[in-house]
Amino acid sequence: MKENKKSFIQKVRYSVSSPNQFQNMATEGVGRAVLYLLLLTFTIGLFFAIIQSYKFTNLIDGFIDEIESELPDFTLNNGELNVEGDQQVIIEDEGTIIIIDDAENIDIDLMRAEIQTYDSALFILKDRIINKSNFVIDEFKYKDFGNFSLDKQSILDFLPLIKWLSLLIGFIIITWFFVSKLILGLLYALIGLIIAAILNKKLSYGILYAIGIYAITAPTILDVFASLFGGYLPWYAFFIITMVYMGIAINKWGTIDQDTVTK
Repeated sequence: MKENKKSFIQKVRYSVSSPNQFQNMATEGVGRAVLYLLLLTFTIGLFFAIIQSYKFTNLIDGFIDEIESELPDFTLNNGELNVEGDQQVIIEDEGTIIIIDDAENIDIDLMRAEIQTYDSALFILKDRIINKSNFVIDEFKYKDFGNFSLDKQSILDFLPLIKWLSLLIGFIIITWFFVSKLILGLLYALIGLIIAAILNKKLSYGILYAIGIYAITAPTILDVFASLFGGYLPWYAFFIITMVYMGIAINKWGTIDQDTVTK
């Protein structure tokens, strides 16, 4: 008698704890394996996307707080910067120094020489920006970007709108999660052919592709949990865990009629 198809929750549980159950799941066909991956993407991928979006939102909030507390009031108009107060403003944060100086007769050559002494620096001057990052120095004049106006409050008003990008980031994460796992499944199925040949198991590429999709469940869950603590699962660890699950599943595989596989 044909065994009832397993639910998504059952498949997640078996994919993590019982690779010998892969036979019953894989013989449901590639279509159901892809559907399982889609549901896994929606659950785990959505959870991961929420985490990353939360981190992004906190980053923006922290940036807003920094601007409110550290950045003086200023106006940028007609290619010239005017900063409230007469003193040079110096902000140092995480190995980067930012110098804001709107003096009229500043020695640009001297500033170019001074920025060379820093590993990472940003000089915001009367008519230009000089930036050093990764040992590369770039220089831009405000007027090169056209005639526009900017002040501190307009930046503070704009930054909260960037938080909506977290929704786009979440969508991109979920989409990439699904597509990347589909592509990895093709690679794992090819390796599965080698494993099956070594173990003298005659399995089709489609069956091995389905096995590969179920085998990525455990390392994917581990990767998401690692991200909760600011870490990640290295690609080689992901690969090794997947191969262990595939090897166990293929080794436990019994004799089945490939023509009975659900299309």
